Parts: sequence; structure tokens; C-alpha cells
Amino acid sequence: MSLSARLAVLVLAAILPLVAALAVAQRGLYRDQEADVRAEVLHQVRLLAGELSQLVDGIRQIQAVLVEMPAIRDGDAAGCTEILARVIDGNGLLNNLLVADRRGRLVCDGVHQPADLAPYTVADRDYFRDARRTGAFAAGTYSIGRSTGAAVVHFASPIVDDVGRFQGVVITALDLQALGARLGREPWSVDHATLVTDRVGTILLRHPDNEAYVGRRMTPTLLALLDDPEPGTADVSGTVDGCLASSATSRRRPTTPASTSASA
Repeated sequence: MSLSARLAVLVLAAILPLVAALAVAQRGLYRDQEADVRAEVLHQVRLLAGELSQLVDGIRQIQAVLVEMPAIRDGDAAGCTEILARVIDGNGLLNNLLVADRRGRLVCDGVHQPADLAPYTVADRDYFRDARRTGAFAAGTYSIGRSTGAAVVHFASPIVDDVGRFQGVVITALDLQALGARLGREPWSVDHATLVTDRVGTILLRHPDNEAYVGRRMTPTLLALLDDPEPGTADVSGTVDGCLASSATSRRRPTTPASTSASA
């Protein structure tokens, strides 16, 4: 072996351990950075899920009071309208409050006069059927309000008589545009896109660019994350906008929308 070849071997023998050490260190740094990103994503999702859970609990409590009011229990359309209008006044997140009878026909709401509601029914809505079937608070999915034309998600509580027979529902229509504007003021990380979906995977909120995404369906890959009952992270591809690779989901209750945050 020539002298130059021997020198080359000696140089390689000297630097290979250093290269290997640098590679290991770089890999460790990448793992630490990846862990930090996952932790930040999951923390953000948990905060958002907690805020939405509190919002849904507030709606549940309002409805628990309303279903006991005599004007609502007795189907007094004029009195019911006045009560619902007062509740809506000053609450920018509520698109409407409504009462439907046992057949799903609207009796009153907080926006229209009772006579204007005659053409409308909620008998085919999932939240009405679920509240009637279970006798408990129920959440709907993304929909367009029939009397307002706004993008909303509905929540319903059953009205029952003194012997427990189903008499109708009190319905809250949560305004998704107003909710998106409110959450858009939060100090979200610029490196994350955050989605909130209903239980069938239709996007209720998205930050950033909320208006461009509300009402769109998540991809099957992201939909599969909604079946996981525990918060966590997963590497995915082919998201709704085709550019993100890391996501986390958090679900507090079956009636609370699922939240997904993805890192760029």
C-alpha cells in the first residue's frame, strides 16, 4: 500500500468516530425537537378541548334551566319567544335558541316571531332524535340553520312532563363563524394548524383560515384518529390541506367536539 493510501486510511480512522458521534448527537437533537413539538401540539389541543368542554357545559346548564320554565314546558309561544330572546341578547356565540314540540315542529325561537316558524321542523335532525331516544342532552353535527342560514352546531335537551313523557326539546344553535372569530384571537402557535371537528369528521373550526375550511370533511387518515379515546400524537400524511405531518387529538366527552392540531 502506498504512503498516500496509508495516510488516507489513518485520516479516515481518525474522523469516522467523530462523524459517528456527530450523527448520534444530531439524531438525539432531532428526537428532542420532535418530542418538544409533540408536547406543544398536545398541550395546545388539551387547552382548546378544555375551553370547548366548558362552553358545552355552559350550554347544558342554560338548557337545564330553560326546560323547567313554565312558558317553555307549556308551549306558550309568546312567553317562550321573550325568554329565549333575552338569553340570546348579548351572547355573540349563540346563533339562536329554539323550542320544538314532540313532533319536531318549532314552537318558538329567540330570533323570529312564532308565526314565522310554521314551515320549519327539526324532526329529521340527529340531535332531536338522540334527545328523544335517550332522554338526555345531545349534540348534533355541522349543519346550516334552516331559519337563519348560518353554519352552526346544535345542542338539545329534552322537555318532559310531570310523569317523564317526552314533550319536545330546547335547542341551542352555536354560531361557528362567531366561535371561529373568538378562537382566532387566541395566541396560537404559527407553526400549527388546529382543527375542531364534529363526531363524523366535518370541520367546525380551523385556525388559521377558518372560513376556507369550515364544513369540509377530514381525510380518512385523520378521521381514524377520532376513534382513539385517549389524547396522544400520531404521524400522518394526506391531511385536509395536504401539507401537515404530525397531529394530536383530544376528546373529553362524547358530546364535545374533537380537536386536532397538526404541526407544519
